[in-house]
Amino acid sequence: MNDTEILSPSYYIEKVCLTTGELLEGEIRAEELLVQDYRDYHVVDSYARHLTSVMSEATGDPERIKSAMKKARRLGKTTADMVAKVVGKDPNNVAERLFGLKDREHFFRYKPRWSSDIDVDKAIAKLQKDAADALERTRREGQIQLRVLLTGGTGFVGKEIMWQAATNPEIAEMVVLIRPQTIRDRKTGEVLQVLSPSDRGELLLRQLWLDDPALTEKFRFIAGDIEEPRLGVNDEDFEELCRTTTNVIHCAASVAFDDPYEDSFRANVIGSRNALAFSKTIQDHPQSCFVSHLSIETSYIHGRQTHHEAREDEIVFPRNFYNNYYELTKAMASLETEEAMLKEGLRVVQLCPAIVIGEGRTGNNRGDQKVVNAPVNAFGRARQEVRARRGKWVEWSKAWMLSQMASVFPGDASAELNLIPVDWVALGIIKALPSAKAVGQRIHLATDSRITTKEIQTILKEELRVKIKLSEPTFHRNFQLPVLAGALKALKQGKVAGALMKLDNIFGGYSERGQPIHEVGNDVEVLGMPETRPRTAEIFRMLCRHNKYVQEFGQVRCLDEVSRREKSWAEFVEELEQQKAQSVGALSPAVFHKAVQDYLDVKKFVLREHARARKRILSKADAAWLHMDRPDNLMMITALFLFEDGLDFQKLKKAIKERLLTFDRFRMRVRRSRNPLRRPSWVPVKDFDLENHLERVSLKGGSQEDLHDFVGKKMSQRLSRRHPLWKFYLVEDLQKGSALVAVLHHAIADGNALMRVLMKLTDPVETGTELERVQKDRQLNVKPRGFVDLAKKGLGATATLSKGLIESEPTTPFRGPLSKAKKVSVSKAISLEDIKKARVPTSSTVNDILMAALTGGLRRYILREQGKLKPDCSVRAVVPVDLRRSSGEDLGNKFGLIFMSLPVGIEDPHEQLLEVKKRMNELKESPQAIMVLGLLAAVGAIPAELEKRVVTMFSSRATTVLTNVPGPRGPLKL
Repeated sequence: MNDTEILSPSYYIEKVCLTTGELLEGEIRAEELLVQDYRDYHVVDSYARHLTSVMSEATGDPERIKSAMKKARRLGKTTADMVAKVVGKDPNNVAERLFGLKDREHFFRYKPRWSSDIDVDKAIAKLQKDAADALERTRREGQIQLRVLLTGGTGFVGKEIMWQAATNPEIAEMVVLIRPQTIRDRKTGEVLQVLSPSDRGELLLRQLWLDDPALTEKFRFIAGDIEEPRLGVNDEDFEELCRTTTNVIHCAASVAFDDPYEDSFRANVIGSRNALAFSKTIQDHPQSCFVSHLSIETSYIHGRQTHHEAREDEIVFPRNFYNNYYELTKAMASLETEEAMLKEGLRVVQLCPAIVIGEGRTGNNRGDQKVVNAPVNAFGRARQEVRARRGKWVEWSKAWMLSQMASVFPGDASAELNLIPVDWVALGIIKALPSAKAVGQRIHLATDSRITTKEIQTILKEELRVKIKLSEPTFHRNFQLPVLAGALKALKQGKVAGALMKLDNIFGGYSERGQPIHEVGNDVEVLGMPETRPRTAEIFRMLCRHNKYVQEFGQVRCLDEVSRREKSWAEFVEELEQQKAQSVGALSPAVFHKAVQDYLDVKKFVLREHARARKRILSKADAAWLHMDRPDNLMMITALFLFEDGLDFQKLKKAIKERLLTFDRFRMRVRRSRNPLRRPSWVPVKDFDLENHLERVSLKGGSQEDLHDFVGKKMSQRLSRRHPLWKFYLVEDLQKGSALVAVLHHAIADGNALMRVLMKLTDPVETGTELERVQKDRQLNVKPRGFVDLAKKGLGATATLSKGLIESEPTTPFRGPLSKAKKVSVSKAISLEDIKKARVPTSSTVNDILMAALTGGLRRYILREQGKLKPDCSVRAVVPVDLRRSSGEDLGNKFGLIFMSLPVGIEDPHEQLLEVKKRMNELKESPQAIMVLGLLAAVGAIPAELEKRVVTMFSSRATTVLTNVPGPRGPLKL
């Protein structure tokens, strides 16, 4: 059936006689399906509706008033019957003419879309099983890897889906369908530029702050049009999508509440049919890996249901009709979706958001100015116009009068609106992608905390200082609005008059008494979303604040500028949340607006200097080490100082205060950003207390073994994130002297930097003889190269690094799951002179000898545990390399890593040493360490969830870590 044939509402809906139950013939007009066709046809009817609303609010008992109005209606019918007998007219005609009383002769219902023989529960169970099987086939190394096609990516909800998908490790790729854009001169109409899909995509990603290559490579933009068959995708792209696409998110739609029927139908119904057919073709492809089709609908597909909750598991034609063509056509699209699922076997998830507004915490809306934003901006601008004309009496009077006219809002005080933040909607969509359980389900993405028009009025007054006058919708529509519009046109304010009429057209229906209550539950039960749903009053308050400061009530329209401002706004909100320890939407208007003045330069729209100075963003490498923390592999550095005598606790405290706390990082804690794309920050601790970081310990027994066990336990305990990430333990009552155990997080600095800082606590012992200097060859001699030299060898190094990362480690007793427990073991002292003598015959370095000795030790352990080794067997070790250009006291992580394969398969110690030396020499000339430092920086720049996958891959390609941190050159004292 072609698009023209299904355009008629009669394709979906049938008219039924109320008295006989017979189907009534004839074409159904679209207007018949909207509430506007059944009201406002008589002055008495309009007044009765108005009176019902007023009396319900006055008495607080709407059911009682409704009962009284029914009695009045019956009285009117009786009176009309009496008059009809006297004048000899039809009683129904008399009742309609005198009192506007009109009985319905028919009702509407949706036509059956599939055979009653279909066992719906059984069909859905099969679809869910097929989806689960398909989902399992997407796993790579145990991780679900989805490749998603998105329509409507340039829309309000689509942008948020992209934003959340960027940081989701289960989404490997997102292909966004987007039309080329023609930019014309506004005056002449001349074509200035044509932006390709990739051009538009690049611009879109930048506006979404997704400019990191690790994130942008996830997205691909292709040409298409939802109103075209096969979504307008070319043959090459389509064939590739058939083989690779796991999910389709159909988000493109017309969300205008005042569009004509034909426009809404094309966007919402034709677009949906095309998307469903597209997904079915992919699902049926021989090489398909398809999981599910996500249809983004609306919870208002249920129309004006006033007596019962709008259920998630059914869709019926509403007895009180629809508010607009948007609702009607979305309901038709939902019927098409159900038919594709039950008749054609397409695996479908139906997601139904309520009225979507800006992000819950910040109000950020990516520049959207439609729906709820439109009246808020209009009210705010009207007040600004009045303030701007103070001191100019004539102009001020005119502006004031216009603002009073423009500040009338059609709304019953008790009417409830279901507003939902866009981030909640996108979260539900993202969670539905890998959910087989969601297939065959209709899920309302709505809230159970609705907002009344009275609350909206109060919030507008508190936040914008705009006094909105609520006008009962029927009275406003029939009497007040025509008078106001006429007066405005007489004052040559046609645009304002048009805006008021559009406002009534959009919100008049939604702000009437008795709005539908949308059942919720599947969002939590099926998708696993948080049980606490958004608090609508708070998110509407943040919408007002955002539109006032960020959008300047719609006057900031450039999307690049909106993006820049929203980024600063998000930083400001996050800073304020940390300061106040609560959501910003819950702050009083006075507290919030004062904070804006204190922290935000509104003219430049950046954080003020003192607000930025409060926090320091972690470097990318430091952030990488912070994110690498795992319960079974804590990223901590532990140092052990042994003292011959007992250490005075007070002197230790004094030394820490005077020498260690001069480094501000030891007085700062880590604060994670709620923005997954922003790295954590170092922030000062207000009331820093050294007692949280210094503890006295007395060990029973006091042997070296007891001390090592104690150190192992402390290495296994996670440091509290509520405090700076370090702790010292003074261990007393040892058999020999005392000890100081220092546990510090790797995010503060690497081992070399921390050792230099910790040495500041001590002073050298005056012995009268010069201490022997540590030889350079005790550290791996890898020198940082310039970019030119690095570029020359970069290709080979990349190949070497890739080979090291891709090749699997052999199975040895060292491979397996990690334990949380750490064990400390210290070897007997080895004379440096003996090592120097051993290196001479082979011209080896001290490092070569030590590496060979460790290799031999690993070989003996493996042979003892598994009995045999292949001659070519190697165990890969990660070796940190210091890349600092100087030995300054700066903190942070500035080292690279090299992958050293230890030849444990070689039996002869001499041959083993020569092979170790050969491999070490090769590594000394490699830029691999610098490249891994860059990789760590890149890892630290991506969201923590993505970083986990990279780190898991990275760590799975090595068995052990060998590190060599230079210690003191002689005895020290504290």
